[in-house]
Amino acid sequence: MSILVIGDIHGRLDLLEELIKKAPLGVALCFVGDLIDRGPSSAEVVKFVREGGHHCVLGNHEDMMAKSVLVGGHYFGDGTQLWMTNFGTATLTSYGIESPKEYYNLRGLGTLPPKMVEDATWMRGLPVYRVFDDPTTPVKLVVSHSGILPFWNGRDTEDGREGALWDRSFLFEESPGTEDLINVFGHTPLKNPTHISNSIGIDTGAFYTNRLTGYLWPEGRFIGTYGKRAGKPGMKASKEHN
Repeated sequence: MSILVIGDIHGRLDLLEELIKKAPLGVALCFVGDLIDRGPSSAEVVKFVREGGHHCVLGNHEDMMAKSVLVGGHYFGDGTQLWMTNFGTATLTSYGIESPKEYYNLRGLGTLPPKMVEDATWMRGLPVYRVFDDPTTPVKLVVSHSGILPFWNGRDTEDGREGALWDRSFLFEESPGTEDLINVFGHTPLKNPTHISNSIGIDTGAFYTNRLTGYLWPEGRFIGTYGKRAGKPGMKASKEHN
């Protein structure tokens, strides 16, 4: 079974739809996380992935949203401030919430949009990595948000989890004991999709560059888009990618 691994979308439903049109018919989809924030269509992207029953791993942006939405209360200690400074406001808008202040009030009253709570609950249940086999190759595909191979031996520990969500230090470092794996990941924007050893980075900064990249496995080729800039909520965001 062919799998198209899709890079960080960050609310760009337009680019996702364009990429899907270029995908081979019947291919399975797996997302590297960071479906949300920055772009104007976060809720719609999540809907596409959830309702389509597509594979997806947890991204650091979904992790921030889930922790904020599901914790309750009025205060910043739950990580909401971190989410808002990482362009979570664009996601609020996509769920019909006009400002962080309105969000805090609704959350405190327990009256957030039901769909938002359902999506956050789904996010909380996403795996940090997924492993796929194919009978045509002895190599297994590992999909994670950031590069997970440097943490592979401790992948199910808290340190391994945090590394797979946030780390940028060891992206293409070769790791003993992972020779039968190929890791496809996003998180760190690259000028071009990059394949070094058994690691493949496919985050090409879709929100800012209009380039959403997918990697077709086991065929071993990239598929990309060149859409129009969104020009909606989140466009004034800093280019310090997270």
